[in-house]
Amino acid sequence: MLWTYLALCVAGAAGWAQGKYVVLSSSAVDGIISHEGTWTPQESDITKLEASVTQVSGLRIEGFNSALHIHQPGSYFRQYVPVLRKGRKLFYVSAFCESPPPEYWSQRLYVVSDGGTCFWQAFYDPALKKYFHLTINPRG
Repeated sequence: MLWTYLALCVAGAAGWAQGKYVVLSSSAVDGIISHEGTWTPQESDITKLEASVTQVSGLRIEGFNSALHIHQPGSYFRQYVPVLRKGRKLFYVSAFCESPPPEYWSQRLYVVSDGGTCFWQAFYDPALKKYFHLTINPRG
């Protein structure tokens, strides 16, 4: 299987890094998603985000049939980006199954233009403790 990798140099400073996840600055998603800025998450926000990651398995992937799901989302490497959108504090979540991850994964967003369910993205609302808007990378 051939994946087309985009070496998108999106600047972002790493925040917390813990095993399978990292928190990046909001500049990591500039040009990728619309947002009005950032906010500073507390450790409790990350704890809730991590505790809720299994929700992703139950979400419908937007634009795909209902038979396609993300299995074991906690096994993916996850990049969390705190953003403000329409006045709401959200996390943009970018996840990938590639192991080991690229060396730069804790400094900037890992962007790939193929790969199916090995690469998924979603938003998480810490106020609602809920993931939503799940997408995957379509196969080319």
